[in-house]
Amino acid sequence: MYKGIVCDRSRRENRPYLSRSECFECMQSPLRPCPFHPKMLRMMWEDRPELDVLDLSPTRVQGCARAKWLAVRKFARYLNPYARWHSLRGTLSHSFFEAAPPSPGVLRAIKELRLSTEVETWYGTVRFSGKPDLIEVLEDSDRIRVKITDWKSISDIPHTMCEAKKEHQDQINMYAWLTRRCLPEVLGRPGVPVDVDELEIVYFSMNRVRRFTSKGPLVGRGKQRYPRSSGEYEELELAPIELYPPEVIEGLIIWGVEEAIEARESDSPPEPLSGVEARLCDFCDLQRECVSLRYEK
Repeated sequence: MYKGIVCDRSRRENRPYLSRSECFECMQSPLRPCPFHPKMLRMMWEDRPELDVLDLSPTRVQGCARAKWLAVRKFARYLNPYARWHSLRGTLSHSFFEAAPPSPGVLRAIKELRLSTEVETWYGTVRFSGKPDLIEVLEDSDRIRVKITDWKSISDIPHTMCEAKKEHQDQINMYAWLTRRCLPEVLGRPGVPVDVDELEIVYFSMNRVRRFTSKGPLVGRGKQRYPRSSGEYEELELAPIELYPPEVIEGLIIWGVEEAIEARESDSPPEPLSGVEARLCDFCDLQRECVSLRYEK
């Protein structure tokens, strides 16, 4: 549970946070100093990341080492609705795609299914799991051929974005590794090999969609040419997603798991993110405790 909410009202009243009950009472006021509808806030209170840090996932092994250290020590978490809105927006959009009809040529669509296995690390056997957004079975005979898609809801897609982000390519390759390991059991076909035919990352904002695939480079729509009445756009070459060999991604997973365990078991907290990576701090519900630790030094 969140300990409280850090919101516009708490800032106006110069309070560190409001309690859950105070937030729920405030929701009922039409003149509350908050842009969020009560339904949005209720979903934010419930849309909290899982806290079982012993069960590591692609997202967790890629995350901030300091946050892992704080999470395992049960430091208080505070809801920041402005930061949580980004997560909720992604949850809502994923629900939309879950309800969409299957694509042509797909035998079976597997949506948001958690796949779980074990990896051998320096620290012993550790459970590693992940939940690919979409696995599409293209062929199911002596081999299972699949395509894996990851949806990414972002605020803006600049024209300069001509390749998928490195951390997203790593993440979808981890999903591919999990799919190869776990999908035969899910389909009731143990021992049947899985061929990952394609990886696809689809970024979408309110005004633009950009897609990247492991099949090769794509052509994207760039800036509109002058005069605007021409209806013509510049063409952008979009770099393909790299499909890592299974042994490479397994090494990356084991390294990430060991780094995560080392971070959470450290006697002292790891250093906070810095530089460009620090942009993620505004979206972390452990930010308040993280900053407090810095002042305690």
